[in-house]
Amino acid sequence: MEVLSLCPFRAGALIWQAAPGAYSLTVIVKATFTIVPGGEATVAETQVPVTTLAEGGAEDLSPLKPRVDVLVLGATDPEARVAVEGATLPAGGPISPQAPSRRLLLGDEAYAWAQGMLAGEALAAGAPPEGFEFAFFQCAPREQQIDLLRIAASIGLDRILPMPGRVETRLPQRRPHAFRVDPKGGRVTEIALRCDTLCIDAEQRTMVLTFRGLADLKSGAEADVGKIVVAAHPEGKRIRPERLDRFLRLGESLEEDVEAGLNLLEMRHDAVLIAPKSGDTMVLPERAEAPPIRFVDPAPPDSSPQRQRTRTLPMPTDRNELGLPSPAPALPFRPLPPDPIAAPPLPPPPMSASPSPSPKAIAEPLTEDTTLDMPKAAPPPSSKGREIGRRVEPLPNAPTPPPPPSTGKPATPAPKPPIKPPAPLAPRLAKPAGPSAGPPRPSPPRPGPVQGGKVAVPPRVSAPAPAAASAPAAAPAPAAASAPAAASAPADAPPSSSPEPFDPASIPIERCAAIAAELRHRPDGRDALLALNALSSASWAAVERHWADAMAQEAAQGQRRLLLAYDVAYHATQERLGLRVGLDEHARLQVAAERGTTAEVLAELGLEASDQARLGRVWTQRLVDDPRLMSKLAAALGAARAS
Repeated sequence: MEVLSLCPFRAGALIWQAAPGAYSLTVIVKATFTIVPGGEATVAETQVPVTTLAEGGAEDLSPLKPRVDVLVLGATDPEARVAVEGATLPAGGPISPQAPSRRLLLGDEAYAWAQGMLAGEALAAGAPPEGFEFAFFQCAPREQQIDLLRIAASIGLDRILPMPGRVETRLPQRRPHAFRVDPKGGRVTEIALRCDTLCIDAEQRTMVLTFRGLADLKSGAEADVGKIVVAAHPEGKRIRPERLDRFLRLGESLEEDVEAGLNLLEMRHDAVLIAPKSGDTMVLPERAEAPPIRFVDPAPPDSSPQRQRTRTLPMPTDRNELGLPSPAPALPFRPLPPDPIAAPPLPPPPMSASPSPSPKAIAEPLTEDTTLDMPKAAPPPSSKGREIGRRVEPLPNAPTPPPPPSTGKPATPAPKPPIKPPAPLAPRLAKPAGPSAGPPRPSPPRPGPVQGGKVAVPPRVSAPAPAAASAPAAAPAPAAASAPAAASAPADAPPSSSPEPFDPASIPIERCAAIAAELRHRPDGRDALLALNALSSASWAAVERHWADAMAQEAAQGQRRLLLAYDVAYHATQERLGLRVGLDEHARLQVAAERGTTAEVLAELGLEASDQARLGRVWTQRLVDDPRLMSKLAAALGAARAS
């Protein structure tokens, strides 16, 4: 079984049978911290490993513990006490499994099974007898047990450390997280860890926290377990399974975006949301219930109040908040009082005696012969001696027209000519050719269609022949005007050759990464390197911009194919240039991130911060491709932590 720790803490695992045919997996993580009087404990440089009784160590391979053991090693004062989680406990050490308080809990068969579990022979021990008392694995006396030990809990040490008075310390925020990677599908699931042992060493001034987690298995074969990965965020934030999955597949950092916002789609159906405190900035403001405003639809004059329809719209403010009195209720035959904050009513539209005719849709295009049928006004009622027609009021301040000459005959109205549509307002494409107008100037050539990723350049169009030569029927142009035009247009003009535009995609991304790495580590040979690759400064900038945009677009879609190709080529160029970017350096950078000395290690290796992320992505992909490298990485991490 492979157990990989991505943090300073030590980890182990065991497979055992909780019942006949029912296999379980127990993950054990031990975290060692240095006591800081008056502050938060820090991660110790030397971590206590997971051991067995057969190795002469502690009882680390217990399958589970119902309660929390609080142990103190090296306390010489009989009045020494430990204050934790609101309880004051004696400062005593562990008791032996052969002690009567533990031995009497089990029968002979159950005791033999427990001894096999503690010795590291869980599979050979089989299933426990029916009714097994798991309280046997509590190695602290009953008076030194508590129900729960929370993260960042305060601990008071009375007469335990070699210093006067009581020493207050606090457990750190940093806590481990355990994950199981399925060997078939690669699915990552989290194994919940619970702290069940606190061991205080007075001589070393350290605290060892033991975490334990359980998971069900389909069989007892180690090949079906997969990989056990243990990680811990330096700031104590939670690491989610999807973040670890992206770390293993894509090489993303475990320390970025670990506490993303709550995604309701990823919650269980029976999850309970805890309401935030009133001082939290995420508390939503309470919604004020304001009375609605009545809107009355306009009704005809003869309508009754019963036909009025009302609609309600919620308003964000109340009239009382604005200091305005509420209107009195309206009776059926009493109008509502005017509202000072309401908009003034719109005037009613003018009433016409006859409905206006609807405009006639014209489906045919207008031509010069098209006539429009205008709507005719209704004639007024006829009367004797009254002029037939419609009276037109004169405009104000208009001159009075002279009276028409009297002919003695009744005036007959002249027929109105048909209305012609106006001429279309189209832009003039060319001026009419006059006697002084020369031959038309040729239009500039336009780019042709794209052929094979390049724009085809059209041939140069020469000036056309004079109008006199091409159109014999037209009026002959003066010789003085046609001669210069003929002289200015040579007969055999060679086609102009414009340079083809540079295509940044013609440089592969692997070549771009290799050039970028060499330019960065060998800046003195920049001009020679660009000339060797037939590039200028402008074209190289276009290549970098092109592939940066392509990688950004691919990352927005959740893909990393181009980024990994760039990283592999960049890393290979660094190796070719003699830089130290191997597996040992990757392990050193991981340990440096745990200790907070990343900047110093990067400076020693001659690398930058971007190289750390690139190394992580490259070596993570190599570990996924070749799992046999996991043992080498574990050895490199151990050597880096020991140095």
